[in-house]
Amino acid sequence: METDVKSVDALNLLKQDHRTVEKLFQSWTRLSDATERHQLCRQICQELTVHSQMEEQCFYPEVRTMAGLEDMVDESLREHGHVKQLCAELESMQAGDARLSTQMGELQRAVEHHVKEEEREMFPKVRETCDQQWLLSLGLAMQQQKTQLTQQVTMPGEQRIREDVRQPSRSESWR
Repeated sequence: METDVKSVDALNLLKQDHRTVEKLFQSWTRLSDATERHQLCRQICQELTVHSQMEEQCFYPEVRTMAGLEDMVDESLREHGHVKQLCAELESMQAGDARLSTQMGELQRAVEHHVKEEEREMFPKVRETCDQQWLLSLGLAMQQQKTQLTQQVTMPGEQRIREDVRQPSRSESWR
């Protein structure tokens, strides 16, 4: 979910993420190879993990302070919990697992419901309440958080490999 940092307001950033995940779901349904479907499933869950953490850490705390939006934030957090549970189940499955298609269908429906509520109900109220400069400032903070989260999600294995393969220092030279 790469996004240009300059001049992206918070709501447009979230909508861009929504479109990215929608496209990934569409790609998933067109695949027939079990290994490719499994890999794309993991990518979708990774995108959703980064997106939900960014919302929970940056966006929702700000939105919660706006009059009349507390209940919407609470509902969104419940929906995030359901999506996280589905992703955890999916990530524990192996390629070719008979349950994968059913679980992916449930995940897609849950995400589509969440996106629909945010974009039709929450986002218009946020846009109405906030000025554009505030949305741009929040968007920049969210983009920075997203970059950090993406690195955290993708780096652990890469970091472990680098540490395992690092060259010994001169003091550790073989004798």
